Amino acid sequence: MVSSRLDVIVIGCGFSGLAAARRAVEEGARVLALEARDRVGGRVMSRSAGGTVVELGAQWVGPGQLQVKELARTFGVATQDRPSGGVDLHYDLPNGSAEPVNISDQPPFDRSALGLVVSELDELAETIDVHAPGASDEARRLDTMTVASYCEARMPEKARPLVHAVCEGFIGVPDQVSMLHALFYAKANGGFLSLMGLSAEPHDSEVFPEGASLLAERMADSLSPRVLTGRPVTRVAQTAAGVEVATADGTTWSAGAVVLALPPAVAEHIRFEPDLSAGRTILQRRYLTSSDLKFQIVYDTPFWREAGCSGSVIGPGLIAFDGSTSKTRGVLTGFFGASESVRVSQQDSATRKELICRRMARFFGPRALQPLAYEDHYWLLEPFSRGCVAAPPPGVWSQVGAHLRSHEGRIFWAGAETSVHMPGQIEGALLAGQAAAKEALGRIG
Repeated sequence: MVSSRLDVIVIGCGFSGLAAARRAVEEGARVLALEARDRVGGRVMSRSAGGTVVELGAQWVGPGQLQVKELARTFGVATQDRPSGGVDLHYDLPNGSAEPVNISDQPPFDRSALGLVVSELDELAETIDVHAPGASDEARRLDTMTVASYCEARMPEKARPLVHAVCEGFIGVPDQVSMLHALFYAKANGGFLSLMGLSAEPHDSEVFPEGASLLAERMADSLSPRVLTGRPVTRVAQTAAGVEVATADGTTWSAGAVVLALPPAVAEHIRFEPDLSAGRTILQRRYLTSSDLKFQIVYDTPFWREAGCSGSVIGPGLIAFDGSTSKTRGVLTGFFGASESVRVSQQDSATRKELICRRMARFFGPRALQPLAYEDHYWLLEPFSRGCVAAPPPGVWSQVGAHLRSHEGRIFWAGAETSVHMPGQIEGALLAGQAAAKEALGRIG
């Protein structure tokens, strides 16, 4: 079945795709947005558990994220400060035991030493052109190294663990991610000091008490009936007249342009006619996705605060935070490291729950063994995400990086990875979607 002609078809209804569709509709365009999943939001996914809302995907926003906060106000979705105060825990023993010591005052997390090191990294990041990260000779040299190899060669040993933890949390696996990309990402997100929480305005300082998914759902409702879920796209064909988009159920739509708001690794599984350029094809195949298994444990109260703990734990293979958003329930939010996630994900949910609660009990006492609810998610196994974060290994930016944002005929790219401001964040996703919609509308006049 072939539908009537549209102006713009948006593929992917995460925040970037929804922002693209919204901008195109505001400009008077005939728009259709297609989503493979049975829900909108992309790599944002809120759930109700144990009498509170927990986030299994993107969770935090912070300073400078003006678009997402304005949208939240527009659609009546509340934000609030995340919990703060108390002692952070660091552990380094194989059995995961810990003493309640402030990590910023203890090796290997000496704040003053880290401040010096990180300021040097931010000075280096300032030399990167976020619009063309691989343009300079120095940038191309940095693109020959991973974050891990750079740290090994240039950074004091005591500073490496936290840099690695920040890289894995925000960007990807340190021994896979290009150092040039890490510098680009840091500059575009306010610097390493902000990402590490060492600046006056920490990068992730606010949460959505009703769930980030609510904002995506209200954006989609405002676009109804232009948003269709459960429609995985299988083919995008450019013709002399425009673009045809086919979905798995056999329906084909035609339009003047397409905004494709998907991670590069997901876009790789769509058939393009004619084939994409060699540069774009290489980029999609080499842009690595990774994911830490994220867990949420709900308790009747945030009992760790009674002992003066913040709920934050950092150590080999696991980090956790106080993820509480309600006035009564306590929530511990955490991630297993990338390699640990592969092992843990092979166990069933009940075993994962027991393993994680026992680990939390080592830090916060026996009350951690009595949760009201437990949820987790491993984005690497989700076919329409194929990971939570995406980043290039060495050589991609300097060789084919220009193809990340450059349109291919009537196909325009969006998604959090393509933004030059706050990439990888909800804010970056929104900005990228708006920019792609503007480009697409300019192409069709």
